[in-house]
Amino acid sequence: RVHGGVESKANMVFSSWFSCALLSLCGVFLFARGFFPLSPSIAGDTVTNQFVKSDSANSSFAFDKCVIMVIDAFRSDFLFSERGRAMPFLKDQVQSGRSFPFVSVAQTPTVTMPRLKALTAGVIPNFLDLLLNFNSNAFQMDNLISKLQQRNRSIVFYGDDTWLRLFPDAFLRSEGVNSFYVLDTIEVDNNVTRHLEKELKQSDWEIMILHYLGIDHTGHSKGANSERMEEKMAEMDDIIKSIYKRLESEYKQNGSNGLLLVLSDHGMTQSGNHGGASLDETNSMAVFLSPKFANDPTAESARVVPHTISQIDLVPTLSYLLNLESIPVNSLGKAVPSLLKYSIPTVAYLERLQEISRHLLRIVKASAVSSVVSGYDAVEHYTSQYQRIETLHLDIVKSLKSKYKNVDAINGAQELISIEDAHLQFQDDLQSYLAKNLSSFDWPKIIYGIFTLFSSLFFFISLSVQFELGPVSSKNMRTSTQWHVEALAMFIAGTTVVFPFVAIFLLVLSVSRLIRQLSRFTWSYLKSVTLEQYLLIGGLILYIVSLTSSSLVEEEHQFWYLWTTTFLLLHSRHAIIQRDWISLRTMLFTAFLFSMLRGWNQTGNKWFNEPDFGKFLDLSENEPLRTKLVLVSCALLFCFCLTFCWSTQCSWNRFIKLLYSVLNLVAAVVTFISKSSLVSDVNLHTSLIRLGFLAMALAIALPLLSLKPSNNSSQRFLLCITPFAILLVMLHRSQNSIPIVLLFCIFVNLVGQRVGSNGSSSSSRLHCDWSTLLFFDFIGQAGFFALGNTNQVATIDWTGAFTGVGGYNQAIVGLFATVIITSPFILATLFALNLNATTTAQVESAESRLNQATESIYRPLFLFFVLRLLTLSFFCVFLIGFRYHLFVWSVFAPKFLFESIKLLFYVLLFSTVTSLSTVVQYLQGDSSKPLKEPLRNHTD
Repeated sequence: RVHGGVESKANMVFSSWFSCALLSLCGVFLFARGFFPLSPSIAGDTVTNQFVKSDSANSSFAFDKCVIMVIDAFRSDFLFSERGRAMPFLKDQVQSGRSFPFVSVAQTPTVTMPRLKALTAGVIPNFLDLLLNFNSNAFQMDNLISKLQQRNRSIVFYGDDTWLRLFPDAFLRSEGVNSFYVLDTIEVDNNVTRHLEKELKQSDWEIMILHYLGIDHTGHSKGANSERMEEKMAEMDDIIKSIYKRLESEYKQNGSNGLLLVLSDHGMTQSGNHGGASLDETNSMAVFLSPKFANDPTAESARVVPHTISQIDLVPTLSYLLNLESIPVNSLGKAVPSLLKYSIPTVAYLERLQEISRHLLRIVKASAVSSVVSGYDAVEHYTSQYQRIETLHLDIVKSLKSKYKNVDAINGAQELISIEDAHLQFQDDLQSYLAKNLSSFDWPKIIYGIFTLFSSLFFFISLSVQFELGPVSSKNMRTSTQWHVEALAMFIAGTTVVFPFVAIFLLVLSVSRLIRQLSRFTWSYLKSVTLEQYLLIGGLILYIVSLTSSSLVEEEHQFWYLWTTTFLLLHSRHAIIQRDWISLRTMLFTAFLFSMLRGWNQTGNKWFNEPDFGKFLDLSENEPLRTKLVLVSCALLFCFCLTFCWSTQCSWNRFIKLLYSVLNLVAAVVTFISKSSLVSDVNLHTSLIRLGFLAMALAIALPLLSLKPSNNSSQRFLLCITPFAILLVMLHRSQNSIPIVLLFCIFVNLVGQRVGSNGSSSSSRLHCDWSTLLFFDFIGQAGFFALGNTNQVATIDWTGAFTGVGGYNQAIVGLFATVIITSPFILATLFALNLNATTTAQVESAESRLNQATESIYRPLFLFFVLRLLTLSFFCVFLIGFRYHLFVWSVFAPKFLFESIKLLFYVLLFSTVTSLSTVVQYLQGDSSKPLKEPLRNHTD
């Protein structure tokens, strides 16, 4: 905005900041695309990969009809432990030896779309497929579905609509159900089962695929150990029984050779979530059922105990059992030995093993590996090994054929065992090698991303220091803008061969400018820094260093708990020395609230499954207690609302105060109803929740539109936070209502006592405010883990994202999910805005007070964004060093994802708050006034 030739500082700061933020997001995107490349497609076609036709192979064993029943998120121990009693039919089939049961181990990420790719193409999906799970496109890689189409095999499908997005136009008949509306545990399965009886009577299909989501939705909404889970397991057992009985009837009537494969794509944690790499999430199950197995008692006892296989091994196994001409060209799986050995004669079985060995060796030769030298070494090594096995294979079979004239005698020869062992060991070695080396890193994108992140970081620190040390003149801001243009030029130069030289030059330039600005800090200022402030800075440095350890990333909560508690205790000591009893009382009470908060939920990796109060409340028999705690939480937040609203600091008239109180009362009552069983009608329940959302939105908007920023900026933020805290209680699990109130009370308590002040009137504003805001960020970090979250995707509770949503709406669900993940950081940011507005409101000049909206917005968000960008930039460097670490995908990759989400959140929050502030000022008539430079005293 330009007024009388005076350029607005707010617009200059915002434009420079926003451009820098976009640059940092570009860096994150480049690094992610380089470090997490999508699963590659290996060159080749089905012609070069066709099975060898063997006279000894009994192709008549191949199944002419197959029903594949996928039970989403069905953990292996649901069936293979005592819990399997809920599924009596399937359990009896397993225990009696009339089936082939397996524990199928899935790779991360354990979400549906990547697992479907593994189940159909035999590939190991990339970690970025976790994000693509929410918006999957047609699957172009060679897979079982495309091969069935090539063989003109008719397929019908009912269930999770992810299949329809991956394989459009692949099914003769189909109907999809939405996989993301996790509150639906009944209709989502009924809409699949209602087609079953009709389809089982049809004869125009050869493959039927059913994908049931009820188990998965029950886990998300009720937990893995709920009573509802047992009911859903019994329902699935009845469906399995009806399908098997139909196949058995056709087998007895006309000898139809049918196969029923019951499997799951992944498991779930005790809380019902998934996505990570724990055993509960990766251990799924696969059970092969057929009337032919039940009528052939051979080796029944050997089939009682489930063997462990890799989930991708199902792809070549199904390729043989369904009599396809070839394995999908990208498949890294190997056929299940026990099932394949049972299905065909031994010599034919060994020929199939030879085909798989040749197939995996072809992938090694065709794939791009991380290093050319190691790749050639691997090809040479495995080729010579395969040649030795092939020679052994041919010599033994030739010897047996000359020795025995009877085919059965050849198939029963003990000499064949050595061939089997050699092939299986060779395939294990190849599979391990390919799983580690198949996805190569795109080093140019990684380097571009790292340089872009650090360039953005240095520029942002430079801009922040310039803004704090002020005065921020138009000339200074234009200088920063010019520097930013140079940074953008570096980004554009990334597509050219001169990029490294341009990038290094601009990095050196940015660092030199940053050093010149930091040189304005005098030694006298550094001497005035207190022990508590040194502790905060040291904690930040130690935190960045701790990211180099997988154990410390898994147990990150321990760092934040320790550092926050230590700071509170040291500040209490400082208050005692200064005889500041008000500050001492504040710190001790905050420490008491924080100890309650951190003890509510166990988190991390080692102790996550240990008993805690949150898990105790999650038990079904404790639902009345959960409801009472929600009532207490809503009542406390409403009391805070009345306290803030009816205080003498609030300049509202009685009518607006009454309106604000009523809106918060409606929000609190609806929140309590949404967490209780008072309303059983689903439509009425959804309508009430939407009424609560409307009341919360109006309660948040009312302070923004009614309070003049020149007088009540701090009160404005405080009145906005209370209805937002009620919203968090509604979105989070019932057992987390009290932790949210505790976190709210901690910030309220700290806002009442300015933590960063050392009691001296001459204390530096920068060193005071930034240390306070840094401590607020520490509490936000600790609050994230105190709500039961970890750096694992599976521990995030997604159920609340569907609160008040009648169906799956990607925008609304995505918004609510983001709020759930970042809720502690939102509270920390809003209270920091409130605290900074209180500080800037203490100036007497009307001209300076006019700028307090800009002051209160930029300082906290600048700091929080720099912290996120600093953490993410260094973590990307550490991630490169850990690219071959055992836990790179299970520990470090999820941490990168969470840090990226936090960075994106602050970009969106800054844009939103700034836009709202501009609108509010315009509505209140401030838009006609220029924002002049704030009056500051720079002598300290």
